[in-house]
Amino acid sequence: MPAEPKVPVSRRKAKTAICLAPIISSRTSPGKARTYVIAVISSVKKRAAKGSPQDFRAMQLNLVVSTNEDAIRLWQKLSFEIIGTLPGTFHHPRLGYVDAFVMCKQLAT
Repeated sequence: MPAEPKVPVSRRKAKTAICLAPIISSRTSPGKARTYVIAVISSVKKRAAKGSPQDFRAMQLNLVVSTNEDAIRLWQKLSFEIIGTLPGTFHHPRLGYVDAFVMCKQLAT
């Protein structure tokens, strides 16, 4: 298992913290991204179990390219949902500008 990752935090007040998961993956190494996300989720759950003051309520992926169907399926399998679309945000080498998704996974209720 990889070392516990450092998790950046976007926080305005208690109980509204979102764990941002900066991930870059490619079709040639999807396993690395999956391993990283699972490690981050595990780390957040461990902190929550210990009553850590960093009470993350959700994990957010800020840019998932809409044409990367494998990544979208992976994140959805890990309970991430598409919560927004960024039109024409990513320049694909073959398709030109394509949409990207913002995806989120609820960690606590």
